[in-house]
Amino acid sequence: ANNSYLANFLACLIILVQGRFEILSLSGSFLLSESGGQRSRTGGLSVSLAGPDGRVLGGGVAGLLMAASPVQ
Repeated sequence: ANNSYLANFLACLIILVQGRFEILSLSGSFLLSESGGQRSRTGGLSVSLAGPDGRVLGGGVAGLLMAASPVQ
């Protein structure tokens, strides 16, 4: 199989997960810029999660990431 084709396909795959997950890793950065009166934001957020059955999943966050309990 063509690995670059597979990587491009997986990079565009979006899944929705619901339920309680333990956050194993959370990282990211955003850069705010302004040019000609226009403001823009670039960057991203990545997360690795563990489900109640021990399975681990992760990737870039596209949308809301909500906490089920207070976060410190």
